[in-house]
Amino acid sequence: MNKMHLKKIASLKRNFLLNSEQIRYRNTEIGRYNFLEYNLNDALVIQPKIILH
Repeated sequence: MNKMHLKKIASLKRNFLLNSEQIRYRNTEIGRYNFLEYNLNDALVIQPKIILH
């Protein structure tokens, strides 16, 4: 039982480290993204399907 517990703990630690690295990477990349510029560009795209009356 103790050996299984240690294996499970080791697996959880590996998963936690992997997830932490992914979160750190995503936070870095999201910090580089200029939301104002890209959202305005998306908002200003002509959308011919929208008919204004």
